[in-house]
Amino acid sequence: MVDAVALCRKASTSTDAPGGAPAAAISVPGLAAVDAFLQSATASTILRPAGLIALAGRDEDSELGRALAAGTEIQGSRCGDFAPAIALLANEAAISAALAEHMIIQDLPVARLPQAFAAARRSGALKVRIFH
Repeated sequence: MVDAVALCRKASTSTDAPGGAPAAAISVPGLAAVDAFLQSATASTILRPAGLIALAGRDEDSELGRALAAGTEIQGSRCGDFAPAIALLANEAAISAALAEHMIIQDLPVARLPQAFAAARRSGALKVRIFH
């Protein structure tokens, strides 16, 4: 198994970002290494907020790996803790129904990811929900 933390430390030698976090992007050899890195206790000291993790090479053993190999970019959100919002949606059926009716324009399986992105790009599209 790749030592993702050691690999990322080696890849990030610049410390010109606030708080001493590296300005460099982090490159890891596969999805398992990304997961291992993010679960490590030192991930937040190596990668700055809004930093970049680049998947080096091809990892096509999953739908996510195949999407990334095809050039799909995934960008995270810095919205904060989603738990209160998820609890609200789980406990308030009327809110969930209203959001689904007025915001989600289409539900598509992950196998139809290209169609989901095409639908999301259409004028007037708010949200396309992808399910597994």
